[in-house]
Amino acid sequence: PTLPTVPSLPVYPPSYPPRPLTHFSPPTSHHALPHHPPRTKHCSRPGERAKAIVAAELGKPIEQCFDSFETEPIAAASLGQVHRATLGGAPVAVKVQRRNLKELFDTDFTNIRLMARIGNFLESKLVKKKAGVSSRDWLEYTNDAARLLYLEIDYLNEATNSKRFATSLPKAANVVVPKVYDNATTARVLTMEYVDSVKLTDEKRLA
Repeated sequence: PTLPTVPSLPVYPPSYPPRPLTHFSPPTSHHALPHHPPRTKHCSRPGERAKAIVAAELGKPIEQCFDSFETEPIAAASLGQVHRATLGGAPVAVKVQRRNLKELFDTDFTNIRLMARIGNFLESKLVKKKAGVSSRDWLEYTNDAARLLYLEIDYLNEATNSKRFATSLPKAANVVVPKVYDNATTARVLTMEYVDSVKLTDEKRLA
């Protein structure tokens, strides 16, 4: 069988490219670009976006979700950030997933699956299989990675695992597992008991 060929680039006439512009007219008012004020170093917009996500996920204004909610996160990573808050008078930690994260995953894995199919095709046609060696399936690898990553951004799954871990411990175990607040938890927002702790790498405080 013949491998697919890459379409040839278009051939332009000798007059291409056109002559450079000698005059530029600014856009009219109804076509003008919107004005965006410059962002400052200490811009609170990420925190405000987190509050908007929490309100949308819980279906009511942030003031009705928590007694208080700190806009400045106490921790942040690539998938989300954590804010301190109070709920029913108790201190809690609210983990908020970054905006449009699932949609970004969807786009990325659409492209990765395309490349995986191309990889499978090329290997099946160009790579000689050795006796006793099974062929690789790049699409299967991709689907397995996608399954794990989508579980990683499902905070309901994380809440379930946390509660399952807590119940698996013996009563005599000196281990604290933060309580999950189900009434303030969704697939994109995880609310847990706030536990003030010490990092294992902090030798001075652990001594």
